[in-house]
Amino acid sequence: MLLADNYSKNLNEIEMLKNAVKLDRDPLVNSMSHFNEKLAELDACRERMSSLSMEANWNRNQYEDVKESLQTEYEIKSGALLLTDEISKLKSADLREAKVRGLLIDDYHKLKDAERNLRAAETYCKMVGSAEKMLSGKHDTLVEQIKQVDRMLHVDPNAKQYLRTK
Repeated sequence: MLLADNYSKNLNEIEMLKNAVKLDRDPLVNSMSHFNEKLAELDACRERMSSLSMEANWNRNQYEDVKESLQTEYEIKSGALLLTDEISKLKSADLREAKVRGLLIDDYHKLKDAERNLRAAETYCKMVGSAEKMLSGKHDTLVEQIKQVDRMLHVDPNAKQYLRTK
């Protein structure tokens, strides 16, 4: 599973990937080979981002499994303790719950740590997804620019004839 150090390292890489390819404002000043280079760069970044996304989803699922396991274990132990005479004699539900939590303090802390780790993994997963969408948007913009330049360079022959007569 990813640890805080891995998140930091991967987030730095994600930031680098997001900014690795800069699109030009005026696509007409570039040749088609320039577009192909940009497209190749974007595809490489998107491929790496996809790998990071799969890793982030796997990581989140692992933390989710750990949390569910710890939560089930805590609930089973808690339920068993609530049935004991010592705890069932307590007058309020809050007192019973506090007593159980006190007896299962280590398990409770493990569960809370697992919940924090899961939230961190979910946040990381969202950040990777956001960066992945941003790169897809850049890819779509570049494809549109290529189509636009292609349309400008491949004018209909009838239109060319019309342009010469004017």
